[in-house]
Amino acid sequence: MKKIVWFWIGCFILVAGCDEDGSTPTTGEVTITSERILEGQTYTINGFLFSEGKVINYNLETSTKKPDLVVLAGVDDINPEVIVAILDIPGNVQQNQLMALAGEFDDLNSAEDFFTNYKQISDTLTYSYWANPTLENQVWVIKTIEGKYGKIVVKNVDSYLQQTTRYAEVTFKWAYQPNGSTLFE
Repeated sequence: MKKIVWFWIGCFILVAGCDEDGSTPTTGEVTITSERILEGQTYTINGFLFSEGKVINYNLETSTKKPDLVVLAGVDDINPEVIVAILDIPGNVQQNQLMALAGEFDDLNSAEDFFTNYKQISDTLTYSYWANPTLENQVWVIKTIEGKYGKIVVKNVDSYLQQTTRYAEVTFKWAYQPNGSTLFE
């Protein structure tokens, strides 16, 4: 009898942990950082992968998957004393302009309203190689290396000098269109 009870408990836990249709989420909120961890001869960083809907660790030598977005800590173009966050697409190496600023807003409520109601990616957007600088209350459109579309609204940005190393952290709400369409449902 105990075996049957444990079997059903296990089945319930297994089913409760899955998405309704077993698919990957297409919306959410994440935080990524510029922190680098030395592993072997190269560094591991974290980044966001739209197709899996999660933050992954990425090491140039050992990783089989590349994230769609990573955050770098850079310096301001005008004032090099100011540390800024830069969202970048690893592996792009300035080959394709894949990021477009869809809007900048004075407050998070306005930015989130625009993000939520921005259902069709405009064909008049101007794309660039990275989001530099990445600022709070911006809405960005990202075309992944695979040709699929994501959009983010930047909720929080922290960037500063951590001892002698530049550091940046970006929290954003995201949405992803896995079929390659420019229409978000």
